[in-house]
Formats: sequence, structure tokens, C-alpha cells
Amino acid sequence: MSSVVIIGVDPGVTGAIALLHDRGAYVHDFSDYEKSSEVVRGWIEKDRWTVKKFTIENFGSRPGKGHFGSFKLAKNLGFWIGFAVGMGMNVDLVRPQDWQRRVIGPIQGKDTKERSLKCARELMPYMHEFLKRKKDHNRADALNIAYYGKLMYQAEMRILR
Repeated sequence: MSSVVIIGVDPGVTGAIALLHDRGAYVHDFSDYEKSSEVVRGWIEKDRWTVKKFTIENFGSRPGKGHFGSFKLAKNLGFWIGFAVGMGMNVDLVRPQDWQRRVIGPIQGKDTKERSLKCARELMPYMHEFLKRKKDHNRADALNIAYYGKLMYQAEMRILR
């Protein structure tokens, strides 16, 4: 039986991408587009996986983020949508409040970044090495977005039965 493979993307200015499978996960901080896409392509081709969901955090304009931040977010979002479609994958865009409510909602605290880190460490303790620092919140978000994609995939499979 093939592994269920879900990809989650935090397209932020300092975003990350994660691949979640039945035996573990991979996570990669964005660098340049060429390197990041090669890393993800390598993950998929190494084990000849079929990605069931490519889940990307969607966003609206945010007051106080400035034009550069908004432009970079839109550029990253467009890049990852194009990458996924180019590889023949279906893309699901998810609002931050939807995945956060479903995945990190039960975690106590006021700081969303800390809550996301704590949640990813609890859900995926095998990824703790990659989630040690506060600045690893983008990795945590990508992993949690992938986890949200997995929950959505499982719900869809129950409906189809």
C-alpha cells in the first residue's frame, strides 16, 4: 500500500514547505525558487510518491505588512501554485484561520507562532530537531498545514466510502 503524501506550504516571506507521509516528514525553509523546487521534487521522486494534497496557506492583504511583504507573499503563493500544477498535483488553498482553528486551536497561549511550534512538536515529535528555535515557526506552520491537508484528505476518503 502506498503512503499517503500531503504537502503543506507556508508561503510567507520567510516561509517553508513540508511533506508529510505515513512514516514521517520532511521540511525545507525557502531559499531561492530553483533550489526549493528541486528539494521538493527530490522528495517526491525519491520514493516515487503520489501527492494526495498540495495544501497552501492563502492570505488576504494585511494592514501594516507593507507593499514589499504583500508582493513577496503573492509571488511565493503563485510560485508554489505553479509548481504544484506543473507537477500534475491538485492545489487546495486554505485560509490561516481555518487550519489554525482545526489544528492548533486546542493549544493554549496567545502567541500564534509559539502555539504552532508547540502543536507541531506534539503532533510530530520525530521532527523536534527541526523545530527547536522560535524562528522555526515557519517550519511548524508548513508541517501543521500539511497535517490539516491530511485531515481534509481523510475526511474526503470517508465521504467517498
